[in-house]
Amino acid sequence: MLYSVAKPAGLKSEIWLAALDGRFPPRRLSSGDDSAPHFAPNGDIVFRSSEGKMNYLYRMHGDGTGRQQLSEKPILVLDGISPDGKWANVWGTGPDEESPNAGLLVPTDGGASVRTCEDCSIKWGPNGRYFYVYLRDMSRGHGAALSPSAGIDCTYAIPLRRGSMAPALPPAGVKSADDLKNLPGVQIIDAAVAAPGMSPSTYVFTKTNVHRNLYRIPLP
Repeated sequence: MLYSVAKPAGLKSEIWLAALDGRFPPRRLSSGDDSAPHFAPNGDIVFRSSEGKMNYLYRMHGDGTGRQQLSEKPILVLDGISPDGKWANVWGTGPDEESPNAGLLVPTDGGASVRTCEDCSIKWGPNGRYFYVYLRDMSRGHGAALSPSAGIDCTYAIPLRRGSMAPALPPAGVKSADDLKNLPGVQIIDAAVAAPGMSPSTYVFTKTNVHRNLYRIPLP
């Protein structure tokens, strides 16, 4: 089955369910200006819902029933959920005024959020054994010193404790590579991992090449 988001002209965005084999026609599951659906192992859907100028984290059953708001605090982006469906990775409101927005792990069953960082990308491995952190400024400062080749992006693969999808990060979140390099069992990957595999030795990453104009054109 496939979930998708449709936004009719001038109307709110909607979440639809469709069968990949065409065995039933597409079904509309919600029409509350909802987007970014992610699917939990139990069939629930975690998604972002817009209310006026604010976005909030919601959950509903796979048939569109049981709609429930998961957090009172607004969010900006829902980027994914953990393999067990118990944590949502969001960019939202932090606890202090100095850095009001931050990456957060929000528990889908209630409880306190975990701050991840102010400027990073995070992903879970598909089997839930590793948590991956990529700092966007990794090619500068501490990050460059950790890589065998200066200027290469780095991703940190953090092993997770059995039964937990939330790593033991600093309470204030990750500020620099120094907060990651001494974590027990951490592995450093010399790439910005786009999609992790079953172990840190297997992953997909993007390699960018720049091709400039081969001809010099004089300007008047």
